[in-house]
Amino acid sequence: MIKTIPVVMGFAADAVSRGIVRDLARPGGNITGLTDIRADINGKRLELLKEVVPKLSRVGFLWNPTYVGAGYELKEIETVPGLYA
Repeated sequence: MIKTIPVVMGFAADAVSRGIVRDLARPGGNITGLTDIRADINGKRLELLKEVVPKLSRVGFLWNPTYVGAGYELKEIETVPGLYA
């Protein structure tokens, strides 16, 4: 790859886990642009929902298995403490 030509991502589903960049703070090389970090906060969203609705016993999660980031998003949600209690 030529390091002198700027590369701008229009949108990349989780550029770090897909190996496009090393780190969001310091992507390295000549790459800049937008990435989707919603998956990183999905677990936190579920934790907050459980705090707001303490008697919550069931939550549905709809996802598209053909979406490149779907597996990562599901993994992030499955790591929420007490999810399967």
